[in-house]
Amino acid sequence: MTRSDMPGARRPPTRGPTRRPRSSATWGVVLDDVGADTAVVGGLFDGAGIALRFALARPERVRGLVLCAFPAGAEDPDGFAGKAIRFAEADRARWPRSGGEDYVWGPGTRLDRNAVTFVRQGFLEHPAHGLALALRGVIAAQPAVAAMRDALAALRAPTLVVVGSDDGPSRRASEAFVGIVSQARLVVVPGAGHVVNLQKPDEVSAAMGEFLDGLG
Repeated sequence: MTRSDMPGARRPPTRGPTRRPRSSATWGVVLDDVGADTAVVGGLFDGAGIALRFALARPERVRGLVLCAFPAGAEDPDGFAGKAIRFAEADRARWPRSGGEDYVWGPGTRLDRNAVTFVRQGFLEHPAHGLALALRGVIAAQPAVAAMRDALAALRAPTLVVVGSDDGPSRRASEAFVGIVSQARLVVVPGAGHVVNLQKPDEVSAAMGEFLDGLG
């Protein structure tokens, strides 16, 4: 297994190879680097969006696809993509804390409350310049599911979509996705929000294990 981190992330994984895909095309470089012709590719939140775009661009290299907390596009005002540019351009004197309070984890946002601690920590542990680049270049660029309809209808890779029951934007995007992709299976994890993998790790691991076992 090869794990990767977002561009600009401060902390690398403690074990295993580390790669930093900046776009969907970079996944091909990662696979080449580790000597893999094909792989089960996956990601969490914006990483899920990157993994999907790679699967659409290079379907012959994707044996399976795992999308966890799949992000809504900018058309959903409650999703991160719809807030990313405003967050990146928030009050620079107090950034990123000011933008985070206004657009992501503050009381006026609709982020599920049990995810606030995890999401805030995840944003603030990144260097400010790396976070700003990721907001503009990755998160804000997430296409809406409807905009990818034709491409998604042609997707043949077996796909697992995992989302927390309380994660409104990702759940709406995930449900729209599985309504188009015939090979997709949706797992809704009860009592979890946006950081479903941290809030319900056993349930997420079980779903992924069953999916991978089924690929043979």
